[in-house]
Amino acid sequence: LVFLHCVDAYREMHFSPKCHLVKGVLHRVTGEPTAEDGSDRSGIANREKLRVEIQRMIQQGLSLSLTASFGDAYGRKGSHTKSLSNIVEMKTKGNQIDGS
Repeated sequence: LVFLHCVDAYREMHFSPKCHLVKGVLHRVTGEPTAEDGSDRSGIANREKLRVEIQRMIQQGLSLSLTASFGDAYGRKGSHTKSLSNIVEMKTKGNQIDGS
């Protein structure tokens, strides 16, 4: 959450910071301790929207990292695809690989 809060666009989209002036310096503060009545003071504007955004970013990050390593559904090869196919080829030809 801290990383998202550091980006102006995400801060404006997902958080409701309050501004406080301390000794001439403006501070943006998001969230406060939970009130005794149990009310939410997290400073998150819409929890569900933020959850969906974080989930989308994680999925995109995993997809990009796996595509870069192993290729994608369209047959484009990643950096490790060649070495994996070489191992399979060596095993089918009867060559031994250390640790196999």
